[in-house]
Amino acid sequence: MSININSISDKRCDKCEFGVLLGINSIGQQVYGCGKEFAMDTLTMIKNLRKVAEEHKEDKLFTGQLNITAMCTEAASRLEKLKKYEDLEEQGLLLKLPCKVGDTVWELCNCNDNVYRVFPMKVADVIAYGGIREIKGKEPVTWNIYAISDYTDMYKSFYDIGKTVFLTKEEA
Repeated sequence: MSININSISDKRCDKCEFGVLLGINSIGQQVYGCGKEFAMDTLTMIKNLRKVAEEHKEDKLFTGQLNITAMCTEAASRLEKLKKYEDLEEQGLLLKLPCKVGDTVWELCNCNDNVYRVFPMKVADVIAYGGIREIKGKEPVTWNIYAISDYTDMYKSFYDIGKTVFLTKEEA
């Protein structure tokens, strides 16, 4: 089935108001391409995607093999999930951690010969709000990052980043 692209117009889809008439297929049906440049908030975008999906759910043919209902439904579902994070960020409740488990961080150490050296360490655990490490005979220490290497391990606070722990070798 071919589409006569030469007959593209600015006429909008009667069903969802977003689609543009792309042309007439080989059996005389109008073929629409729904969607346009969106400059709108996430909730409006979700609402519009749901509307397009509902209005086109009975369509048998669309542009190529595109199933507009499935595409719009999937996009709206993903946007709803992202909207939760957007709301948390707007409320100041979204915490972005500086590193994750598996990342390599670089620790600056004063070695036994009194020379500072940088060692790569693999992050094994990250606790956003801090953990308490108690060593017999010493004050408890709050830590956020636990990292290991072949020869040692470290417990560091996020406050140590940029001082004794670095996120890249170049920073160290």
